[in-house]
Amino acid sequence: MFMDALKLTAEMISFRSINPPGNEQKISLFLQKLLSEYNFKIDCYEFEKDRPSFIASMDGTDTSLDPIVFAGHIDVVPAGKTEWQSNPFKAKIMDGKIFGRGSTDMKSGIACAISASINILNSASPIKRGIKIVIVAGEETGCQGSFHLKEKGVLGNAHLLVVPEPTDNLPVIAHKGSIRLIVRVTGKTAHSAMPEHGINAIKELIPIAVDLNECKFENIGHPILGKTTSAVTTIKGGENINSIPDLAECTVDIRTIPTTSNEVVINKIKEILGSKGDFEIVNNFPGFASDPDHQIISEVTETIAETTQKRISPRGASYYTDACALVPGFDYPPTIVIGPGLPELCHKTDEYCSVENIIMAKNIFEKLIKKYCL
Repeated sequence: MFMDALKLTAEMISFRSINPPGNEQKISLFLQKLLSEYNFKIDCYEFEKDRPSFIASMDGTDTSLDPIVFAGHIDVVPAGKTEWQSNPFKAKIMDGKIFGRGSTDMKSGIACAISASINILNSASPIKRGIKIVIVAGEETGCQGSFHLKEKGVLGNAHLLVVPEPTDNLPVIAHKGSIRLIVRVTGKTAHSAMPEHGINAIKELIPIAVDLNECKFENIGHPILGKTTSAVTTIKGGENINSIPDLAECTVDIRTIPTTSNEVVINKIKEILGSKGDFEIVNNFPGFASDPDHQIISEVTETIAETTQKRISPRGASYYTDACALVPGFDYPPTIVIGPGLPELCHKTDEYCSVENIIMAKNIFEKLIKKYCL
């Protein structure tokens, strides 16, 4: 039976898999049941109660071949306080677009991967190379599901890893990592009428925050991703207007490149702080970068160009995806992020995805499965 990716997208939108708090169980069970009906083997792993991620596997006839893998997240951000034109959890198709929370990020991408896999399995003789579909929870709050699968060591290897996050069907072969910090500086409180008796933590923090914001971590950046960036994003300190503050802190969002390890970046932060303050690491995710000249990456890029009838050149992204956990979890396979959603619509009110893009992404994925699995 032919599976309609648009219809599956609409069904997935109807599940309120909002994170936080993380309501992924119902949609996960729905997809597990769907894939098991097509004889996929399901292995489920919870990183928290009722927060399941799962691996759906279809073996090929040649078990020596690593599978092609599609991987994506089923959680979505809240709909927000602004009123939508239509119910964000009831898909609406209008003017060549499907509206709903998760339509772009990234339920349409998952629907395309599942539909393409099932359609090829239904139409072809037994596949030679296997297919895995990895569906994770908790991406929007730090890729918890993907890191859980990586840490459990259950992913195996992959011939090709495809992450159908929103890219407007353009190939992203590298993205930055992320280090987020809380930096704290302590002082000594005193009456603000007698500041000489205190140590002003805000005054001590300001030059540190400037250095953190302007810090350069490398002379030569990555050819696609550029250089590591650092941005101070919040500052707070003090409790009342007539006391010298004895604590001040700032948050720092650092986006790293694969050619400069996160450890090198953290050591640089330690150098800047010295004994003047300390820091807490909120997250520490690596980026990834596939070789644009790798044969598989070149073949995938050619397939995308042929299908979209566009001139395609591989690109990078400053944001991160589940690839930060899955790439090392699958032992660093050729990896590409490509999906039908529009990245500029992620997390926005009246989020939508182009119907044409959904059809196109499904066709791309079907061609890739035919190329590598038949």
